Amino acid sequence: MSTEFDPQGRYDVELADSKCGTIIKGKFEWMNGETVGYIEGDKLVSAGEVLGQLNGLTLVRSDDGTRFELVEQEQE
Repeated sequence: MSTEFDPQGRYDVELADSKCGTIIKGKFEWMNGETVGYIEGDKLVSAGEVLGQLNGLTLVRSDDGTRFELVEQEQE
């Protein structure tokens, strides 16, 4: 498993060890299917607004500093 984000990868997004969403090929969705935004380089962007910063496999939300961990999904 890599410690760097792969834009073509599949990840579970976890907050406090609970899955709250997924990132598949750069598209971030909550568990209810609502699209949050897209990873562009090292940023999470939605409608031109930067919502967060990617640091390795940690996504830090811009407005409040909440840290989400990205867990690479097992290949099927």
